[in-house]
Amino acid sequence: MMIYRFKYLIFVFVLFIKTDVGAQSLVALSSKYNDDFNNWYIYTDSTKLVGELNTRWPQKQDFAEWDYRIGEVTGMIRQKWPGEPFQWDVRGDNEIITIQSVYPRDYSEWRITYKDKSYQIKPTYGNQWDEWQLVGKNGSYHVFTTKELDPRDWDIEDGLPDENIHVRMALAFIVVYCGIVSNM
Repeated sequence: MMIYRFKYLIFVFVLFIKTDVGAQSLVALSSKYNDDFNNWYIYTDSTKLVGELNTRWPQKQDFAEWDYRIGEVTGMIRQKWPGEPFQWDVRGDNEIITIQSVYPRDYSEWRITYKDKSYQIKPTYGNQWDEWQLVGKNGSYHVFTTKELDPRDWDIEDGLPDENIHVRMALAFIVVYCGIVSNM
């Protein structure tokens, strides 16, 4: 009887940890180095949980494939087709989130699709790409540079109800990616 209770307690604890990490909100992304966009820190609303976002091939300055880790949660982001930066897949926890530009060959507005949900994110002020927000009524998600026009540090106001960490990461990633592309 005691072993059964102990196993049940471990199961509940593991379930709590898994749920807790998956429900995290992102609050900021910062480049690790001032002159390099290959490596980023990810900050969540938990002060103990800091993650990383890194290009898979940093020595080649190739921004087509990325890996991220937030606590025990891992995922990858990559272009759906090589050399085509207008369609991306985010994969983590056996889920696939699709990121696609709304208009062909245009970085100004993006659609993030996951299961039966769809989010659109675009710059708040037209062609000024240092502040982005969700379009529509699916919740609020606002991403902006800490210092105006400086793509090394981004703050996030995350008001998405009950969305998993991979969708939140997809939204943050595409904004940071557009910030990198616009500064190269």
